[in-house]
Amino acid sequence: MRRLATLLLLNLAACGGPAPAPAQPTFTLRVESPVLELRVTQTATLKVTVSRSGGFVAPVILSLGGENTGLESAPVTVLGGEGSLSIKVTDAAKTGTSFPVVVGTAGALTKSETLTLRVAKAVAAVSSVTVKEGGGSAQVRQGFGSVTLQVQGSNLERVTAFRVGDLETALLPGRTPTGLELQVRVPHGATLGAKRLVLTTEGGDADLLALTVTPITSGPGGSDASGAGTPERPYRSLKRALSQSSTGDTVRLLNGTYSAVNGETWASDDGTTVIPNVPAGVMVEGESRAGVILSGPNTLATSVALAFSGGGGARALTARGFTAGFRVGGSVSLENVAVQSVLGGGGVKADGGSLRVAGSEFSGGAVGLLLFGTVDAELVGGSAHDNGTGVSLSGAAKLRVTGGFAAYANGAGMQVSGQAEAALEGSQFHSNRATGVLANGDSVLRVSGCEFYANATSGLEFGGRSLTLRGSTLRDNRGAGLTVSRSPTKVDLGTFTDPGNNDLRGNSAALGQISDIRLYVSGLGQVVFTLSATRLNGVTPRPDIYTGQYSNLPYFSIAVPNVTVQIF
Repeated sequence: MRRLATLLLLNLAACGGPAPAPAQPTFTLRVESPVLELRVTQTATLKVTVSRSGGFVAPVILSLGGENTGLESAPVTVLGGEGSLSIKVTDAAKTGTSFPVVVGTAGALTKSETLTLRVAKAVAAVSSVTVKEGGGSAQVRQGFGSVTLQVQGSNLERVTAFRVGDLETALLPGRTPTGLELQVRVPHGATLGAKRLVLTTEGGDADLLALTVTPITSGPGGSDASGAGTPERPYRSLKRALSQSSTGDTVRLLNGTYSAVNGETWASDDGTTVIPNVPAGVMVEGESRAGVILSGPNTLATSVALAFSGGGGARALTARGFTAGFRVGGSVSLENVAVQSVLGGGGVKADGGSLRVAGSEFSGGAVGLLLFGTVDAELVGGSAHDNGTGVSLSGAAKLRVTGGFAAYANGAGMQVSGQAEAALEGSQFHSNRATGVLANGDSVLRVSGCEFYANATSGLEFGGRSLTLRGSTLRDNRGAGLTVSRSPTKVDLGTFTDPGNNDLRGNSAALGQISDIRLYVSGLGQVVFTLSATRLNGVTPRPDIYTGQYSNLPYFSIAVPNVTVQIF
């Protein structure tokens, strides 16, 4: 044997040297994601790869070493090539960056891999929010009152502050780490829209959609008995929605017809007593003007679609078949509404407060807009047509008309009387069965940039106290373009320092572009009518003083002695 071993050694030497030592059994570690960012209470699971070599087959025990204060991790035995090690961050851990070590041990062999761990303070987590009274819906109507929010999640015991949008919120007893309840108040006038739940902890905020505040809603698919007044569960009638409303609320009507058949009862105005149906400060809003119809009784019995007790408004709806469409009290806004087939009282009837009407249409009634008393009104755009009178202004009412408003196919486009004051800007009065605008009494009329055309009599007939006309066109009326009657103290179509820039043309050849039929009142002295920079049938009259019983047709005429026209 000794001789054989010697021969083997000699043979190896002859082949180039001694044989290499056999490989030692060993292993290496690799952590898949060695950089971690965790908050207190959070857990991470590390994937660790064990690479074996040299015939190493022993189990490897994974554990956590190094800077591991406040970290919880149970050792894990890996028999194959891969294992998982869980690390939980407890309250004892320091916030900031540390460098714990993943250690692998197999007998006398030890391997390690250093981690980078960034720890932040704990934050609450919200998994669900439920409105206890919602019946599966998160919608809550304005004015509902208190609801209970049931919140599920984690770290809820750490919450130091909470809020639900801009709503009043209180914490109810019985909070646990995984659940809490909040009492939330949804008052009248609550801001519409989504309200998010925000829970504040030392580590930051967590938030989730909690509920949506909706208008008080009615629609054809709803129920006054079982509805919740939300878009998902509407009431049926406007009456029911209004009964639940108060100042600051919006009542929303889904497309459909609202009538006595569906349980409606309407407001009334018998000329002496108004019984309103809209609480003060409530807005009634339709889904669309063409789709929402308030249908009245179509009789002469007093009925009003919406009577406002003290402010509020309406938009995007149509009222038809009433003795008055809207009865105004307080400060009221009407936008994109239509009133049709009013049986007597006016599409809008207002005797006080303030009124703004924009983009609306009034047709088929005795009067489109009936404004009297002390109302202060603004009319922006829209139209009044096919009425006895488009707009009637009397008493001490004040009205400003702008935005391309049009009055056409009425008996008279507008009537102004009493001590009323009207300022007409950028509007049209045309194709009426009588005059475009008729003013008398002690009224004041200021006109700028308007058109009066194709009316059956005069474009503008003024017999009030004071008229100012600037930058306007009066054309193609069957009567005079402008008829001045009665005994106004001021008729101003331009002065020496303030040009009129008006254009009167194509009106009656028999009456002239201007027909001055003012009455001479003894004791008043000379009454002067001024005109400048104004064309009559394309001609600018020669500056001069023209006195009574002067005729220069088809330009202008003066019918009464001692009445004067001053042309600058």
